[in-house]
Amino acid sequence: MERRDGECLGGLEFASIAAGMEAADAVLKSAPVTIPWARPVSPGKYVFLVAGGVDPVKHAMQAGRAGREDWLVDDFVLPHPHAALGAAIRAERGSSPLEAVGIIETMTVASCVTSADVALKTARVSIVEMRLAAGIGGKSYAAFTGEVSDVRSAVVAGSEEPRRRGLLVREVVIPQAHPDMQWLLGRSG
Repeated sequence: MERRDGECLGGLEFASIAAGMEAADAVLKSAPVTIPWARPVSPGKYVFLVAGGVDPVKHAMQAGRAGREDWLVDDFVLPHPHAALGAAIRAERGSSPLEAVGIIETMTVASCVTSADVALKTARVSIVEMRLAAGIGGKSYAAFTGEVSDVRSAVVAGSEEPRRRGLLVREVVIPQAHPDMQWLLGRSG
């Protein structure tokens, strides 16, 4: 999921595993796109991401929603996602030393991915961890590090949309992370 010009990332999150799998099939049949990440998550939801050119992803997302709107929990389309999102979604841990740490926790995968994209594009921060729904009751979070002012700016900007939509659980900024936070964030120190 490395970003190249013209690439797009979309996501669909359904309250039904069966509806989600049906939507994934419709997406793949509708346009030249791929599904680089998909899984059932708690509590009985199905989530998948769609990658490809901007127009094919938009078309595929429409096909995935069609007839399944009652099961749709959340969705997104990012025409030009930040390059670091792909590695974060694949659960590849960042290697930047921890400075300040900011965390955005949301109710949905879609709102977390879009929040992370906004945060990464807002300030000079690195994403150190992203957990998407699995094992945390369907919620998701993204954690960032950088200088305090940059982390604050990133967290404020990234939290704005999920807050407006009632999908923000909490956002925090830890100005000077304890060295053991390396371990808590699943990173080697």
